Amino acid sequence: MEKGEHAINTSLGGPIVNIPGIASIPIPFTSIGYGYVLTNKSVVSGAFCPTAGIYGNFQLSAGYTHELWKKEKFNFTGKIGFDCMLDTYEQYEKKHGVS
Repeated sequence: MEKGEHAINTSLGGPIVNIPGIASIPIPFTSIGYGYVLTNKSVVSGAFCPTAGIYGNFQLSAGYTHELWKKEKFNFTGKIGFDCMLDTYEQYEKKHGVS
């Protein structure tokens, strides 16, 4: 990608969980992300995870990736980032008297 370009990504995946007496079912993990190319060697990105919201959590991740070394068929990058999750279900229960 070139400087100034934008990218949107989505992902769907996750484990298959065995629920005794019922079945083995897939548990989807989803994310919707965005990236912006700051320079030809660096990208900032972030993502929101809708699956976490279904279970009463608010989950975000963000990061910065920089190309450190590049050869014809190989490149080496470094990334710094964070993930955060906020439990919103308990707050909802308290506000609406749900238990």
